[in-house]
Parts: sequence; structure tokens; C-alpha cells
Amino acid sequence: GGAKENQHQALKSFGTNFGMAFQLTDDAIDYSSNLKTMGKNIGDDFKEGKITLPIILAYGRSNKKEKEFLQKVFKESNGNENNFILVRELLIKYNCIEDTLTRANHFAEVAIDSLSIFTDNEYKKTLIKLIKTSINRLN
Repeated sequence: GGAKENQHQALKSFGTNFGMAFQLTDDAIDYSSNLKTMGKNIGDDFKEGKITLPIILAYGRSNKKEKEFLQKVFKESNGNENNFILVRELLIKYNCIEDTLTRANHFAEVAIDSLSIFTDNEYKKTLIKLIKTSINRLN
């Protein structure tokens, strides 16, 4: 497309950081949303045994008993509803959902900043709006 090397790098940074922001937001949504508001069932990642950032944060912040519980739950990965409720309580107790969204916002800001080398136009504004919309899916 005739872009200069620094523009290629800026767009690569945009894509990488936007992807991270989007995924982290999605990880938080899995423990805090529902099918009616988001078109996604709560706990889908949990039921599939996916270890996402909220779980990693909870594990790192948990006491020994809680760590053992998390290990057991994800080793079994049967999607037990009661286990999901208990895991979600740990995520809330240790602010893991909020902290995941904080990280998502950081990556979104880096993505937006990477576009600063481009002149303001409708395409740049649309990309920025896309990022902001994707990270505000819970609001």
C-alpha cells in the first residue's frame, strides 16, 4: 500500500495491542456477563477448562487452600456449575475481573497511541472508535 516502514510498525503495534485488549476484555466478560446482554453465555471458557488471565490472577493471589481448589477444578475441567460459582467468588474477592479490564484498557491505549503517526482522518477515527467500543462491551 505504499506505507513507510515506521507506518508498518505502527500498524503492527496497533493490531497486536488491539488484539490483546479485545481478548482480555473477552476473558473478563466470560466471568461477568450473560447471553442476553452480550450474546455470550457466562462461563463458556470455564466450562472448556481455559485458563485465562482472571484465573491466573486469582491463582497468584489465592491462599494455599484456594490454590488447591483451583488446581482441582481445572484438572477435572467438567464445568461444574457450583465450582464456577466458587471460582467466580474468588475472582471477585481478589478483583481479578477489574484488574483484567485495567490491563485491557492499557493495551487499548497503546494501540490508540500507535496510530499517532498517522494524520487524523475518518479511517483513524474509525479504528479508535472500534477499540473503544470493543473494550467497553461490559458497560
